[in-house]
Amino acid sequence: MYYHNRKMNVLVYGTFDHFHYGHKRLLDRARKYGENLYIGVCTDEFSLKKGKKPNFSYKERCEIVKKYPGVIKVFPQDSFEQKEEDIKKYGIDFLVSGDDWYGNNDHLKSFCEVIYLERTPNISSTSIRMNKKQIQEKLLKMMKEIDEVCTSNSIQYWLSAGSLLGAVRHRGFIPWDDDIDIVMPRKDFEKFKKISSDFLNKQYRIVDCGDKTDELYEEYLGPMMKVIDTNKEYYKDGKYVGVFIDINPLDRYSNNFFIRKLQEIPKILYCGKKKARQNLKDQKKFKKKLIFLISKFFIVFPDIVIEKIVHIVSHFLNKEKNKYYMHCSKVIFKGVFKEEEIFPLKKVKFEEALLFIPNHPENYLKSKYGDYMKIPDEENRKNHSVGE
Repeated sequence: MYYHNRKMNVLVYGTFDHFHYGHKRLLDRARKYGENLYIGVCTDEFSLKKGKKPNFSYKERCEIVKKYPGVIKVFPQDSFEQKEEDIKKYGIDFLVSGDDWYGNNDHLKSFCEVIYLERTPNISSTSIRMNKKQIQEKLLKMMKEIDEVCTSNSIQYWLSAGSLLGAVRHRGFIPWDDDIDIVMPRKDFEKFKKISSDFLNKQYRIVDCGDKTDELYEEYLGPMMKVIDTNKEYYKDGKYVGVFIDINPLDRYSNNFFIRKLQEIPKILYCGKKKARQNLKDQKKFKKKLIFLISKFFIVFPDIVIEKIVHIVSHFLNKEKNKYYMHCSKVIFKGVFKEEEIFPLKKVKFEEALLFIPNHPENYLKSKYGDYMKIPDEENRKNHSVGE
């Protein structure tokens, strides 16, 4: 939008703690009034004065908002009284806020147009501020339902990555973890994709990461799917992360060294395209900057071509009685299992549930985590930052 041959400037204030769908929707609609967004983010001190204690620091909340398209300037809001000065300082054309502020900004109409937009119902940072225990309880409930669907439909699955480590080391969740990873042989993966919507609770959404019609396609590019709880929506760095369970397919891995190298091509293309969508400024080290620039080459490969390669390769190799299974979304060899390490599957205690894991997970865990029974130092503990 332009006014007298210039782009319009739009001002929005907010705390933006736990950036969620309501925030995104507000900024999407605000941007219809002008291409340049100026965002006033409540400081930690001002938030406390208003009776709110953000879970994320002022600096962290600014970093999240900065990544939103069209944001020109992010600055601190220390008081309500500064709005007039901000409007003059940044040449603001529109001040946009939620309708819970209706009438409170009318005194600024002599300086710019004041817009009140309808708030997104049933969502706020307060309503989604779940602690780790609540997230894990929600995930366990989802996982029990997936286990029931798989068992009743003869679909094989087992816990993988951090969830497998948690099952072995903690008999449940790693205390600081906030998602669940499972894998399925390709045939079972495709079957689950086909029938899951008929059996799972309707509040759970299946995101097929190969489906371009899904708005989360760009975020989750890769040969996998996610089961997402739609009752709680979360955003991190402006993108949905949610309360979810990752499901990755496993394909048979060729016994032939050269065919194995060919089999890795689709994975490299997927990861290259995902890397190419990142920002150059986020690559801190020279090596990462170089990899990022090289990854731009992968953009020329249409997604449909990569998906076709994956389909052909997996269809061909899954007919073979090879001794290895490959974790399809991994480029590194830490995603490779020997068949005798997986089968027969066994059920183990995971919190109060019984879930499947490989029969001999030790080699996989050792290759991925090293001394996997050792609890890492606090600074080396990773999660997806959905809650606390």
